[in-house]
This record gives sequence, structure tokens and C-alpha cells, in this order.
Amino acid sequence: MKRILRTILVVILSGYLLTMLAISIHSSGSRVCKGFVVNVADSADYSFVNRSDIRNLLSNKGIKLSGKAFGNINTNDVELLVLKHPFVKSVSCYKGLDGYVHIRIKQREPILTVFSGGKQYFVDTEGKVIAGRGGNAPKIMVATGNVNSKTGLDRLITVTNFLRDNRKWERQITQLALNNRNEVYMIPRVGNFSILVGDGLNLERKFDNLNTFYARVVDKGGSGKYSVVNIKFDNQVVCIKR
Repeated sequence: MKRILRTILVVILSGYLLTMLAISIHSSGSRVCKGFVVNVADSADYSFVNRSDIRNLLSNKGIKLSGKAFGNINTNDVELLVLKHPFVKSVSCYKGLDGYVHIRIKQREPILTVFSGGKQYFVDTEGKVIAGRGGNAPKIMVATGNVNSKTGLDRLITVTNFLRDNRKWERQITQLALNNRNEVYMIPRVGNFSILVGDGLNLERKFDNLNTFYARVVDKGGSGKYSVVNIKFDNQVVCIKR
């Protein structure tokens, strides 16, 4: 008898839960969206995506979220649209219990901004070139010169990544430049000279040589008579006098 009663209770409870679930789903789908909330990761360090950008993307495609029933909002469509923003790396979109559609965005992380031929573009950590201007990224390395080939750009990226991995030198170097032979130059924070790196090969050895030059010359105030410090050769530093 107890077993039968337990079975009946289980059936009744299961039916109740299914009914409440159905009511909840129906209620959720019929709820009216209050609007949308945009959360951008790492926006304190660099900012290339904001709520205004997302609002414009949605508006240009005729997608209106505010005042629309949750059941008629396709979050996958919203995600696909937001991913078209050049600085959006990934996005997740969901309908919140607070009545808002939440859009969580991870930005691409730019490491280099290039000014060449009157144009500006960015390069992110994955080597992706992103056209555009503006944004807020005070820690990005700047590169100038004739950056019109993949070889030259790849060398700039290689040197930039090396500097990022070596904070001492990242703090010392303020700018990169590329000459007509696709050779990389660096502009140091201290000293009125440029540093010719050349290609992106053997950087550990080149910077070891540069470190020796700093210890023997720069730190002793003797760099003022040089205009170029050439570290592109193995095991030597060639200095060009003014």
C-alpha cells in the first residue's frame, strides 16, 4: 500500500513540476524585453567596443529589442551580428531574469597600431589586421614607415611580441619604424638615437648586445654622439656617429 501511495505522489509531483515548467517557459517567452545591457571585458585597459557601437549595429539591421517579447528574440542572430564588429573577438547573448537581453563581449586585444601611407590600422595578439581609427589603448606600441608588405608587417609584429615578453625593453622603447628595406628601427625613451634591429631573427642575441651597449655607453652618458645604433649583426654593435 505504501509503495502505491509513493508512486501516486511521484506521479502527482512530476505532473506538477512539468506544469509549472510549462507555465514558466510560456511566461518567459511572453515577457517584454526592457532593453539590452552590454558588458565588455578588459574595457579598463583598452576600449574599442561600446554600447553605442552595438546599438548602431542592431539599429542598422532593423533589430529592436526593447518592447519586444522575449519569445520573439533570437539571441543567436544578435551574436552573429555583434561578431561583425571588427574588434569583437567573441560574444555571448542571453535573456536575463531582470527583463534585459545581456550581451557579453570579449574584445580583440590590439598590440600594435600602424600609421602608414596616410592610413591607420591595428594588429591584435593573433596577428589579425583590423582597419579603423580611434579607440582607447594607451599601452599599444606605435609603428610608422613604409609598411606595405607582409614581410615588413610580420617583422614589426615579431619585434612587438618580443618587447611584450621583455618588460624591461618594452618600457625603454616608445616607437617602431620600418625603412624601405623592411628593416625595423626602434626609438628609445632615453637617448637621441635610433636602434636598427633589422629582421626579426635572433632577437635574444641582438638584445643581449644592446644590453651591453646600454651598460657601457648609455648608462654612462656617452650615447649623445651617435645617431644610429645598429644591432642587426651577430656579436657586435655598430654605432654611426652624428
